[in-house]
Amino acid sequence: MVKSGDDVRQEQFAMQLIFEFNNIFAKKKLKLKLTPYEIIPIGPEGCLVEMVKDATSIDSLKKVSSNPVILNCEGSAGKVQPKDFAS
Repeated sequence: MVKSGDDVRQEQFAMQLIFEFNNIFAKKKLKLKLTPYEIIPIGPEGCLVEMVKDATSIDSLKKVSSNPVILNCEGSAGKVQPKDFAS
């Protein structure tokens, strides 16, 4: 996928963190798996983003879940209260 009109340095940094956390989880044999993907810069405001096979879109998650984290993942997560995560 091609992304343009956006500074991609933050996305690259976030992906580096995801990659490192995935390695840590694997080394500690935790049953947690992250799916890092490639972000290849092609200019100051553009990049190629690797597609993740069989990934579930945010839109699909929102349609089937009442989880406040999923419902608020597009910027309004600040409204979620700790009580919302009680099990």
